[in-house]
Amino acid sequence: MKVILAEKPKQAQVYAKALAKTTPKKINNAYFKVTSDILGDVIVTWGIGHLVSLSLPPKYDDKYKRFVMSNYPFLPDRLLYEATQSTLSQFKNVKQLLEDATEIIIATDPDREGENIAYNIFKKCHSKVMAVPMKRLWINSMEENEVRKGFSNLKEARETVKFYEEANARQIADYLVGMNFSGFFTDKLQKAGVQGMFSIGRVQTPVNTIIVENDKSIAHFKPQPFQTLEVQTTQTTPLVIFKNKQDYFDREELKALLHEKNMASATTGLITKKEIINKKTESPKLFSLGGIQKYASAKWKYSPKITLDTIQSLYNNGYLSYPRTDSDLITTSEFAYLKENLEDMKALLNTTINTPQTEPRTRYVNNAKVLEHYAIIPTQKLPLLNKLSEKRKKTFTKVS
Repeated sequence: MKVILAEKPKQAQVYAKALAKTTPKKINNAYFKVTSDILGDVIVTWGIGHLVSLSLPPKYDDKYKRFVMSNYPFLPDRLLYEATQSTLSQFKNVKQLLEDATEIIIATDPDREGENIAYNIFKKCHSKVMAVPMKRLWINSMEENEVRKGFSNLKEARETVKFYEEANARQIADYLVGMNFSGFFTDKLQKAGVQGMFSIGRVQTPVNTIIVENDKSIAHFKPQPFQTLEVQTTQTTPLVIFKNKQDYFDREELKALLHEKNMASATTGLITKKEIINKKTESPKLFSLGGIQKYASAKWKYSPKITLDTIQSLYNNGYLSYPRTDSDLITTSEFAYLKENLEDMKALLNTTINTPQTEPRTRYVNNAKVLEHYAIIPTQKLPLLNKLSEKRKKTFTKVS
């Protein structure tokens, strides 16, 4: 039996629906049984985020239950992995399905972490699983046509295993840094009379430091008076104000400037020349995740998490492409379907703007520079805007 391993339940549901000739059967709330015109009879199961993770130090030895300096550095010869207790039931189901599979299709998110999630599950299965023929689904959209196209053009798993190797190396580095430095500093601080356990992380701690330093600089900010130089028209409608870009914190510096420009006693002046220059501004780039998070924060005061959750929900429902991307480019394939569906998108957004540019431009379309994921764009499945929440509607229309 072929087994498709999705990363999360919603993802598995989309796959099953796209593949099934008839309504897919959900068995024991653990997998879908599907008869497909593309793959034949197939099982679609799922993880729930990280079903398997690295074991904590006490799993190696009870001595690590205490934070004492003699325990460090903690550098085990062989790393241990274990199923997450909160999702142990689903892990057992997935493990059994994978061990009985005649072919495995890895269909977790198409990125490093998606690969890592799949291979960490394999590590806790019988070793025979790694000998089972494996394919890889690599798509950035949950839209049904794209899902079917992806399953019709599966990659060999070996083509993407490098992403697992990179993610696993990062995971191990994070783990060793966290376990060693957390224990080390907890022991140091407890000996100094500070109680509690102190978590140190490779990314977490530097980010927390930046936040604290920024917060301290705001708390200790002392306002300083400054002067600016500006003039305004007296015979124009509307009023026009000309302002020097520089702020002068040094009063003497401003006086010296006015003296140099013969403006020390000037209260009025005469505009003798006006020059009008036409400037061309390019349309904005497409959105990466960071780009839409920055825009949403400035425009709507959404936190990065709120924006990510909003885009993730639109992706899960098949309206947007994969959200966790750092690319602001698409390929000619995405450009083609956007162009094909352009008028429908205009109608959805109730816009009648002209479209003078209908050929791909490298500012937005560049096959060579799109690696794992392309920019966040609408799929061919368009939503009913009046059915979306306010956050989802704002985000979708802006990305579109």
